[in-house]
Amino acid sequence: IKTEITTKLEKADYIIITAGFPRTKNEKEYRLQENGRILLDILCNLLNKNLLPQKIIIMTNPVEYMTNLVIQYLGCENKKYDIYNPEEELMKMRNGKELGWKIIQSKGYTNWGPAVSVVNLIKKLEGMK
Repeated sequence: IKTEITTKLEKADYIIITAGFPRTKNEKEYRLQENGRILLDILCNLLNKNLLPQKIIIMTNPVEYMTNLVIQYLGCENKKYDIYNPEEELMKMRNGKELGWKIIQSKGYTNWGPAVSVVNLIKKLEGMK
């Protein structure tokens, strides 16, 4: 897997990073090392091209682990970057139940819930209803 950031990109208000290997029906564990490398490669490329916005939303699974990895990598204690993930919004939609593995086992994959959770997160951050 190779990530490439082209010169056609412009700095945005948010970046949403979804890159990484998904779990399969036969793979309950995430590919932490591979997904971490992909995520950090994207961040490094964006930083080198001065395209990394202040607001970063992490969608790469497992989102909590990857969000912490990004916080450590960017040294976010200086508050230059705001790092988010939509886990809280997704759990609200699922009434607090972790359903990811059940969804993967039953139909393989879904992106509806994660997509809606990102929209809800951005609305919340922007003070929209």
